[in-house]
Amino acid sequence: MQKMGRSGYVDIILCCRLFDNLSEFSIGSVDDWYQINRLSQGTLSQSDWLGQAYLPDVCLAPEGTGSTHLIVSNSKIKLHRGSTFQLLSLSDYFRAVDVIWRQDWNGLSDNKTIYFPVRRLNSKALLLTDSQDSPGALSVMCELSRLVVIEDIDLTPGVLHRHLKELKLSNVAASDATNRKHMPGTNLLCLSGKESQNLLPGKRFG
Repeated sequence: MQKMGRSGYVDIILCCRLFDNLSEFSIGSVDDWYQINRLSQGTLSQSDWLGQAYLPDVCLAPEGTGSTHLIVSNSKIKLHRGSTFQLLSLSDYFRAVDVIWRQDWNGLSDNKTIYFPVRRLNSKALLLTDSQDSPGALSVMCELSRLVVIEDIDLTPGVLHRHLKELKLSNVAASDATNRKHMPGTNLLCLSGKESQNLLPGKRFG
């Protein structure tokens, strides 16, 4: 933060991956080809799925297909509520995490279901207290600075827009300054009070 002359006030507040660290995580699973093909982003054939050719013990076996057939990537995949990554080759790991978490050992016998991590923004991380009257952390940061810059994976423009509307933060202006070409998988969001909204770069949405 760059301080200004007035005590307790700054020019810019930077929040880099802060809300990501407070995100909620769970284990998802799918067993139909349409969803599995979407999770692999078209890199897995139906025959390889049925033959489990994407799993490490198959790919890395002495006569296996090799490491190039592993499907492990940080490529982000949007879900209905949250997001995941292209990690089909780690399905058994996430299956084990799910079994231990739920104490349901029957899941160990299912070899066709794909298990994957699901992450979603914890909306409570945007609040200061449990009170319904809380102005929210983002509103307070806008009061303390001319510009708030947020780089985050789970806080998307749509989520931020809904948050501003739900809390009726009419005193906060927001924009999406993400360069999708050079910033794949993350979001660069800017906020300010209405008096400083002319400083906002990118596309305004609030």
